[in-house]
Amino acid sequence: MLHTQGPPHILAHAIHDSDLDVIKANAKAWEIEDGFPCTHRRPKQYLLDATLTFTKLHQPYKAKIEASNDGACVISYLRWI
Repeated sequence: MLHTQGPPHILAHAIHDSDLDVIKANAKAWEIEDGFPCTHRRPKQYLLDATLTFTKLHQPYKAKIEASNDGACVISYLRWI
């Protein structure tokens, strides 16, 4: 670190690691399947239910976080997708 630089500043609106862990735990419950494998990149993953949208996935996440009292903040839909 240079002598002119201070410690990195964490923004107030940044998503914390604990909030990301909650989102990842919620995403593990989704039913997904791998797409066609490609040697150039990772295979895409698709939701099994064709009628499922991110709006429908965000609603149970939001309800779960609001019902819990563990101090996690609800990530808005626009930032969540």
